Amino acid sequence: MATSTYPVTVIAKKPAKQYGPFAPETQPLIDATLKKLRAGKGPRPEMAASVTDLDVVLTRAKKAAKDKPLSVQIIGHGIAGVLRLGASFMPQFMGSGSEPFFCVDTNPDSCNFMAKHRGAISELSLLGCNVGLPTYQTAPMSGRSLLYCYCDVLQCTVRAPVELISDDDFDDRGAFTGSLVSIDYSPQYGPTFATVRPASRSSPAPARAAGAKPQVLEIDRLITTVLPVRNPKPRPFRTSIEVVPVTWKKLAAATREITLHVKRGDNVYVVDRGRYLVGAKGEQYEVARPDELTAALFALFWS
Repeated sequence: MATSTYPVTVIAKKPAKQYGPFAPETQPLIDATLKKLRAGKGPRPEMAASVTDLDVVLTRAKKAAKDKPLSVQIIGHGIAGVLRLGASFMPQFMGSGSEPFFCVDTNPDSCNFMAKHRGAISELSLLGCNVGLPTYQTAPMSGRSLLYCYCDVLQCTVRAPVELISDDDFDDRGAFTGSLVSIDYSPQYGPTFATVRPASRSSPAPARAAGAKPQVLEIDRLITTVLPVRNPKPRPFRTSIEVVPVTWKKLAAATREITLHVKRGDNVYVVDRGRYLVGAKGEQYEVARPDELTAALFALFWS
């Protein structure tokens, strides 16, 4: 972050009121990142469960910053076009809904709620898995629309990742080092698309265990999804998914997009747009043919 700005980092937290069962599997990214940033040399992170919480944090930061513009990072779980705050812990929440808005998305009510901070923020980074992706294969969502919306409302540069993230993507000063796509604001032309900023340091890739062999998971049921689909309710869903066991730290922190049930087994979570699965006991798999899986899920949700 530039020294001419006042840095603000905000991390998702559980809502004070419990709206349903909390999802314990969402903790790794939040806990590990919070621990790392608190131990680092950067600003102490704030916490927010909702957009109304963000409003309080930003209002306080503007007073502390005096004449400096804010450089804001908001960290939570994500899918294309949505940064999940308190919703990270509530699997039944698919979008921001009504106030207090547990997600940062293109809901006009929550977006306009942030308009009072126009002119105070020079750059906004929405940091969650795949938040900046242009599209999501199985749902009508767009990271590009989200960035454009907030760029237009706040009249500042807005950035988001186009890949999975973890605490490894933050340096000892709390700055995000992963790859980001951004939209800049021009007073003359409004929001203008910018190039992708590459990662400033390399990140480990998924590793296949020596001798790992393909296996097939027989799925018999949809359990739930955080995607904004027409019908997220549990129902039969039969498909076979060929996978290869892998290990990758980012999968432990990844957003659980869809929950499926394995025949005569436990649940598995679809992450990174169907490219990987994570088991209920932490098992990690790379999907051999992700396009086939996403096509089957699209048919399930929209046929």
